[in-house]
Parts: sequence; structure tokens; C-alpha cells
Amino acid sequence: MKKLTLFLAAFVALSCAQAQAATAPVAPTAPTAPAAPSAQESKMKQCAAAYHTHKIDKSQYRAFMSACLKTGADPATVAIPSATTAAKTAAAPAAAAVAPVAAAPAAAVSQTSKMKSCNDNAKTQSLTGDARKAFMKTCLSN
Repeated sequence: MKKLTLFLAAFVALSCAQAQAATAPVAPTAPTAPAAPSAQESKMKQCAAAYHTHKIDKSQYRAFMSACLKTGADPATVAIPSATTAAKTAAAPAAAAVAPVAAAPAAAVSQTSKMKSCNDNAKTQSLTGDARKAFMKTCLSN
């Protein structure tokens, strides 16, 4: 009986010690510095800054950023897209939707390969949204 009493007393003492340790405040850790931006993030910031300094039209933002990110040159030296270039890129999807790229030969072509070729053609022409839907519909119906 004496052993059982000692065992219970030891158990209660350990339980209390664990409860106190669990509620003890933890020392605050020093705040960590934010991670350094990746090379891509740095390049995007530089290109965006160059865009704002050139005061380029909002409609040409995508073309400028694309050209800036693709080139390895300094963002300040990237050619500013002309209004005619922007107009051509805006008109290209509409024209492409009307006249799809050459369809597959008349030989029996599986639906999967037909879809793949139409998808590749749509990507090549950079089609998006409704223009892509119209292009895919006409391409797959051929």
C-alpha cells in the first residue's frame, strides 16, 4: 500500500510539473528578414519601373513587359512597342479565328491528334478567350 501511495504521489508531482512547463511563456524569437527576391522578381520590378518611366500607353503594357522579360538587356534599353505593333497583335486573334491554319490531311485522324494540332496552332497564334474558342471550334470541325 505504501508503494502505491508513493507511486501516486510521484505521478501527481510529474503531472503538475508538465502542466506548468506547458503553460510557461516561450521566449520570443527575433523576427527574420524577408527572403531575397528571385531573379525573375527582380527583373519584373526593373521592367515595371522602366515601363512607368517611359510613360507607355496602358494597352501596350503586356507587349512591353513581354519584350523586357525576354531580353537579357537592361530594361531601360528595351524598344518601346509602337501603336501599329499593338494594333497588329490585337487584330491577329480576330483574323486567325476566321481563317484557321491548315487542317490535318483528309486521312483518318484521331480526335486526340486533331485536338493536339489545333491546340498547338492556337498557342502559336497566341489566341485567348472568345477568339480561341471560335478557332478551336472551326479547327476541330474540319
